[in-house]
Amino acid sequence: MNKNVYFAGSIRGGRVDADLYKRIIDYIMQTDTVLTEHVGKSDLSLKAQTREIDTHIYERDTNWLKSSDVVIAECTCPSLGVGYELAFAEAHNIPVHIFYDKSKSNISAMLNGNHNFTVIPYATESEIYPHIDKILRGEGLAAGKQLVDRQEWEMRQFRVSHSCLSALRFSAALANEEPSSLDEKARGTQPFGLVACLKKCLLLGDVSLLRRRLTPCCPASWTAHACLATCLSRRA
Repeated sequence: MNKNVYFAGSIRGGRVDADLYKRIIDYIMQTDTVLTEHVGKSDLSLKAQTREIDTHIYERDTNWLKSSDVVIAECTCPSLGVGYELAFAEAHNIPVHIFYDKSKSNISAMLNGNHNFTVIPYATESEIYPHIDKILRGEGLAAGKQLVDRQEWEMRQFRVSHSCLSALRFSAALANEEPSSLDEKARGTQPFGLVACLKKCLLLGDVSLLRRRLTPCCPASWTAHACLATCLSRRA
């Protein structure tokens, strides 16, 4: 099956490996589609652009990421943009495969230590292409570096949502219980940090603390908002 491949390589971070990017892209395009073919072009501008142009680039590239089947990144040359793209792909459950020349670069621990990424060091360029063949055939997930499959990913989301539901139940208890009584209930549970924040809100009378705490708390925003609404109603 023809795959949509998002190839990631440094642009404004440095173009020392641009020729390598082009050879990798050309190789992939013999059998599959590369959404980011421009990354291999030698005439890309490295200059900072206007906010409007950068907004267009961001929206275009994130849409390409969302429509991709797999991300293949060459990370020998460090790049903030590539790092963002890899994290974006992980958040959207897109398989990520990272190549780097081990004789020229040390890969970041944030990449090498992430078991959702398949990290492939190489010594010579010729080592790259057999791995790409496996990736395009769907055989590229290395042992110990496997991306969770869809079912496990959904289970993760369920567990996060469940934690927020638990936090919501704890917040409801604030109506009838002293904050100190929540300690034993919350200790050892995932939403302990959120419950501690709820306690602080009640003690200080400042619900804005909870709003700041909930913003990054979990993807189940409706639960977070319900939790905040409960706290607000108890303060009223």
